[in-house]
Amino acid sequence: MKDAWRITQALYTTKQSSTLNICLGNVSGDMDSVIGSLLMGYYYTNKEGFYAEEEKEELDVTALDDTRLSKFFVPVINMNNSELEARSDIIYHLEQTGVIRDEIVSIDMLDLQHFVSEGKLGVNLIDHNYPDCNQEFLIPFVELIIDHHHDQKQDYPKLKFQDIRFCGAAVTLITKIMFEDEELRDKILDDKVAWLCSAAILIDTVNFKEKMRGEKWDQVDEDTYKYVKDMGGATIPDDYFKQLYYKKTDEETNIKLGWYLLARKDYKNYRIKGDVKIGISTVFIDIRACEKNFGAEAMKAEFDKIIEERELDIYMALTHYNDGEVRRQIVSYSKNK
Repeated sequence: MKDAWRITQALYTTKQSSTLNICLGNVSGDMDSVIGSLLMGYYYTNKEGFYAEEEKEELDVTALDDTRLSKFFVPVINMNNSELEARSDIIYHLEQTGVIRDEIVSIDMLDLQHFVSEGKLGVNLIDHNYPDCNQEFLIPFVELIIDHHHDQKQDYPKLKFQDIRFCGAAVTLITKIMFEDEELRDKILDDKVAWLCSAAILIDTVNFKEKMRGEKWDQVDEDTYKYVKDMGGATIPDDYFKQLYYKKTDEETNIKLGWYLLARKDYKNYRIKGDVKIGISTVFIDIRACEKNFGAEAMKAEFDKIIEERELDIYMALTHYNDGEVRRQIVSYSKNK
């Protein structure tokens, strides 16, 4: 998707009447959402026939007409660009796959309200089936949904297609759609794509841990992963899975990120009882280690910042770490208490 940012810029500057089609993961920005948005954008851009067979040179996006530009599906990472640095496992995997960091489009790089006001927006959700409570203005523009979470049963007036079902990863579902497209399959599936999607499937199924079958993952994940291995021969070895998991959960690696990024890592917003807004992050460190390394006052100052910038009533950090046993903690903070 090397043309994504250049085409997005062209949509702003030279083709104001074009529709911006985005493929948007959820705001946690985990491996499944990031890889899922890339694959979804890649598949639907090819399905809509954006790339002409005869084109070999780099595209001159300023020369493309509105109809052509509207066939491009921009994969959008649903977090601020600076916060991608907190996803050490994802950055590492993208580098191994050859995806260039500077070509990724993040949500804060877009003025979505411009396209909303013009009525020129197509929203395609992956790894969630209801927009974040800060993004509910997108509801009238949702056209496609691919997700493995509980169906929120939202009515979308422009919805064309949805695949919402229990499985381990949303990447499983978009990979399955790609594999079952006999017209495009041989053109778009190769070793690179196989390697890209394999990690997301393995991470979300915990490397197909058998005791989690039916709870964390299902047969469709196993079948799709077999498709991936057969199509590209790209079996991710156990040690690579362990590297990714280590980069995500290692205490020292997370501490080096600093509290600013940790407080925004694996983050989601929730609204309860109508108007109480809660922001929740998952932190892979004992909260006592956080306090030791960052200081209680610095942590409190960051809590205040995130509450203000995201207009929260309550901020919560859920810790998940292993000191020989899996342990969890909950930290809740509110300016009003």
